[in-house]
Amino acid sequence: MLTNPLFGFISTRKIIAASIAIIAFVVLKVFKKPKSGTAIVRSGLGGLKYSTTGRIIVLPFFHRADVLSMDSWNVRIPFVLADEIRFFDGDLATMKLEVIVTPSESGILDFAESVGLNKAGMEDRIADVIYKEVLDALRKLCGELILNESLHNVAGFTNGMVDYFTEHCDLHGLEIHKLTVSDFQSGVPPTMNDQT
Repeated sequence: MLTNPLFGFISTRKIIAASIAIIAFVVLKVFKKPKSGTAIVRSGLGGLKYSTTGRIIVLPFFHRADVLSMDSWNVRIPFVLADEIRFFDGDLATMKLEVIVTPSESGILDFAESVGLNKAGMEDRIADVIYKEVLDALRKLCGELILNESLHNVAGFTNGMVDYFTEHCDLHGLEIHKLTVSDFQSGVPPTMNDQT
């Protein structure tokens, strides 16, 4: 039986075109590239890996890819209700802290391991993770300062806290961009006295 060589040529072209389409599809599905302002964190085979700029291989069934926003989060740390801070001169003070944090480029894997990547309740989880570290650092810093001077220079006190926290705290892959101190006062609030 004779076959037309034209049909063989068309079939070969279809096979090549289909092969290219399949390869392109696989490459697009397997090589993930993060959008601007995000990181892709891959877990599974080979451990945690991440990319903020280039492509990263994510194999179906072997890996899971999560998108981490590199945006900032407002984190409220409620020291006033739970803790009192003693200064060098022996005076007690209370305060509320609010920090604006972002994942640091070098700390993305620490952040993913400590906090996780689920966006729901992210601020609360961050506060839980850094609470003890920040509180311990705050107590040490205040133990070196005079309360009256700190009350009269809240901006200097706040800047000193940011520097101290950055140097002495394990912030679990986060960087502090802004710290706000509110309700900074000497003594213990009446609500705390009522609880004791």
